[in-house]
Amino acid sequence: MMATADQQKTQRKKAHRGRAPIEPGSGLGSSDRGAPGASSDAPAASAKPAYRTKPTERCCAVTGKRCAPSAMIRFVEGPQGIVPDLARRLPGRGVWICAAHHHVSDAVARRAFARSMKRPVEVPADLATLVETLLRRRAVEKLSLANKAGNALAGTTKVDAALRSGDVACVLHASEAAPDGVRKLDAVARQAGELFDTRIHIAHILTCAEMSLAFGRGNVVHAAVTQGGVCASFLNDLMRLENYTAGASDATASAASAVDRFEG
Repeated sequence: MMATADQQKTQRKKAHRGRAPIEPGSGLGSSDRGAPGASSDAPAASAKPAYRTKPTERCCAVTGKRCAPSAMIRFVEGPQGIVPDLARRLPGRGVWICAAHHHVSDAVARRAFARSMKRPVEVPADLATLVETLLRRRAVEKLSLANKAGNALAGTTKVDAALRSGDVACVLHASEAAPDGVRKLDAVARQAGELFDTRIHIAHILTCAEMSLAFGRGNVVHAAVTQGGVCASFLNDLMRLENYTAGASDATASAASAVDRFEG
């Protein structure tokens, strides 16, 4: 026999107070299944399947390709015109360009920023060089942090010893380094990678002056970054710089003046 409305109300109150369980077949709605004192035999609501979502992609204003934000450079309009937002944190509408020197140069030449903003904007003629310089600065700052944290070391002897211990994640050669010294350390790095079953990144992108600045000493030609600490963050910025400069045809001699103008 179905319970009357008053009986249902009374049973709800008792169940809520924990004095009596709800009897099966009492006619209570499914909304009461989760109430305290409800029968444990009630079927649980089916959980929604978890779906993996792809990372948000952005469309390059030059090529039209859609890429992950980590593979692109974001630009916003500042008081002095278009500026790069390497950390992707500045407010305002962003224009996304594939992270390559020639793509940024093409964006300037083709007026891609004005087209994306739908209005005239000021764009530095040497914007591509400015981006490279800022990327270099980020990499040098991260290398300096790694050095202060004890995750970086400099000198051929120290790098060789660290490689043989299996702690190295990245080997750095100054772009001016002698081929003989580079060849010897690279051979040790390959052997260490095979011995410890790890991948050691080898870079030639930073100059001797930039590496010396990061370590706070002169004439740093060979260096290494060990695993842990800020290593992952440094490698991310380093490889971002390498990918950006790959195939770049413009010289970087005027980069410092471009940054000074940007910061001023």
